[in-house]
Amino acid sequence: MIKVLTFATLLSASMAHAFTVEVRDSEANPIQLSVDALGTVESALATDVRTRAEGLVERIYFREGDQVSAGDALILLSDDDQSLNLERARGEYRRLTLEFERAQSLFDQKLQPKSAVDAAQSALKSAETQLANARLAVEHRQVTAPFDGVVSELHVEEGAVVGKQAAVLRLIDPNQVKIILEVPQQDVAQMEIGQSVQLNQEGALPALGRVTRVASVAQGATRMFEVDVKPVSNTPLRPGMSVAANVQVSESSAHFVSPAWLFLDDQGVVGVKAIDDENRVQFYPVDLVRADAEGFYVAGLPKSLRIISVGGGFVKTGAQVTVANP
Repeated sequence: MIKVLTFATLLSASMAHAFTVEVRDSEANPIQLSVDALGTVESALATDVRTRAEGLVERIYFREGDQVSAGDALILLSDDDQSLNLERARGEYRRLTLEFERAQSLFDQKLQPKSAVDAAQSALKSAETQLANARLAVEHRQVTAPFDGVVSELHVEEGAVVGKQAAVLRLIDPNQVKIILEVPQQDVAQMEIGQSVQLNQEGALPALGRVTRVASVAQGATRMFEVDVKPVSNTPLRPGMSVAANVQVSESSAHFVSPAWLFLDDQGVVGVKAIDDENRVQFYPVDLVRADAEGFYVAGLPKSLRIISVGGGFVKTGAQVTVANP
């Protein structure tokens, strides 16, 4: 008699034998977690140079991009009687000095009362104050550089009328730079002052920096947070350059897995399938902490694990399996 085997019989028989899988022994290792961000190089020392008096711009001694030294004359304002007033103040000061000396001499000879000396001295002090003010008025005609740097922007032209405290130019020191990173709101909580940063600029060697400021309020339009980074050594970075930064935020323990080892359970949770000491399949949810071109670093797993590397898609949690590479 010939026995006919149905499909159900064959399926039942195949299920009686454990499915064969391949596994990888995986150990969790410390990894450095980081946040990538883009930024712009700015001068760490920059200021708007302002006038100290109002007047007509008579002369501009530089052009945008020129290097200047501290104390250099940058702009000259017109002379609206300041020089004439200075000469008058000098003359008055000389005259009152002579009057004071004469009054003092007469007092010493007991030919004049002390009140006359006091009046002459008071007038001389007033003239001294007026002379100092007249000198300042002449000095204030000239706008000078407060430090060594480069004129990055010029806001006026010769012939323009400017008021007191008007910003006439912007001066920067290109040798002192900082990098302003724009960090997404989901990453800013990981940022701390003092963290190490690798700065990458196309065509240049990487530079190292440190986080010096983390903004507490997001930019209105972009909802990004500004993070300031200061280079820790000499760098070829110059104001205006774009920079890609990698901020080292923390250290974690993680397993490295191939994308092919990741699965979704019935609830849509991402995880890996591994076998226990009895060669039964277990599902472990994972947290993705870092990715590169070859795979993912995942956390949330035991320190040591035998992860199914081949055949995981054909077995379910709790199934007994045979390991091809025990």
